[in-house]
Amino acid sequence: MPGVPYRVIAERHVTDRLLQLNAVAPGGGRPLADLSWSEERAVKRLVAAGVIREEAAGVYYLYAPAYVARRNHRRQRIAIALIFVAIAGGLMAAWMG
Repeated sequence: MPGVPYRVIAERHVTDRLLQLNAVAPGGGRPLADLSWSEERAVKRLVAAGVIREEAAGVYYLYAPAYVARRNHRRQRIAIALIFVAIAGGLMAAWMG
C-alpha cells in the first residue's frame, strides 16, 4: 500500500502550525516563516481552497469551517476507497474459492 502523499503531509504541517499559533480567526493571523518548498505550495493550495485566509502579506489564519469540511471530505474519500478494496477482495476470494 502506498504511503501518505507528501502534499497531504505538507498541508497537515501548515494547518497544525496555524492551530498551534492559535491563528484561527480574523485578526488572529500569524506569519508563516521557515516553510519548506512543499509547505509553501501547500499554503498556496489551501489559500486557493479557502482553508487558509490571508489577512495581510504573509499573515494567515485557518478558516475553521473550510478546514473541517476539507478534512471530512478527505476521510470520506478514504472510507469509500477502503470499501471498494474490501468488496474487490471479497469478490476475488469468492471467485478463487
